[in-house]
Amino acid sequence: MLVDRRLLQYNDKISLHWPEFADLGKADITIADVLRHESGLAKFNNYTHSVDDVLRENIKSNSIGQVIQSCELKFPEVASGMEQTTREYHASTRGFILNEIIRRVDPHKR
Repeated sequence: MLVDRRLLQYNDKISLHWPEFADLGKADITIADVLRHESGLAKFNNYTHSVDDVLRENIKSNSIGQVIQSCELKFPEVASGMEQTTREYHASTRGFILNEIIRRVDPHKR
């Protein structure tokens, strides 16, 4: 919907909408990279989220955003003889990253 409404594009760098995201080598990561599970953020360092972190008021106060901002990229290790890939399933992190982008792009800050 946000693409259809021209509030963002899949090839936008996330840092265009969320400047603090660019820290620690993340400046060139695009929204499409996250959607393809190729952002290098399949894990948030050693962080394990708690129920409190995902409460509405905590999300709005950037609790998860700060965690993501402090993360370094980590791409999958490739076994000898295998093709290099940047794809690693972002099982839980993808939703958190997309939520933070949407929160910043939505005119109503939902």
